[in-house]
Amino acid sequence: MAEPVDSYNVDARSYETLYREEQLDKLKAVLKIGRLLCERILDVGCGTGLLTKRLAKRADFVVGLDVSIGMIRHGGRKGKVNFVLGDANCLPFRDEGFDCYASFTAFHHFNGTKAAKEATRVVRKRGHVIITLFRMVAQAQQEVLEREEGLKLLTKGDAGKDILLVFMRAR
Repeated sequence: MAEPVDSYNVDARSYETLYREEQLDKLKAVLKIGRLLCERILDVGCGTGLLTKRLAKRADFVVGLDVSIGMIRHGGRKGKVNFVLGDANCLPFRDEGFDCYASFTAFHHFNGTKAAKEATRVVRKRGHVIITLFRMVAQAQQEVLEREEGLKLLTKGDAGKDILLVFMRAR
């Protein structure tokens, strides 16, 4: 049986065509809640980098991370964006290396507990964790991020088919 990552390797070329408008709507929802005050952004589960490249217009340094080599190859290296092949459950970055951790409709592919710990670890104190999640899992994941990781919910809103959660790392 093929692993989910295998299908993303094959589908990298069609991904942007299939999900472009939906993903851009999620970024618009994030930007509506306020200006991103981040110099260093990590986009986890970045896919082809569709949103990563747009985030780079608002930051000095942006890293897109994905487990799919096909997606990473499609994204390439563009300006201020560096694409890294890696696992959200074990991020290859130093502690507090980013101002903002973003994950758009990818968190359900990760081990929620491990990925939450990693998100908290790589974001500086008072940095932001921005996640869009399927509605059916948003409340449970929100509770894990607040209870287990001590993140403070700043905003919860609608992001098309998803729920947008914006947290601040308090500790």
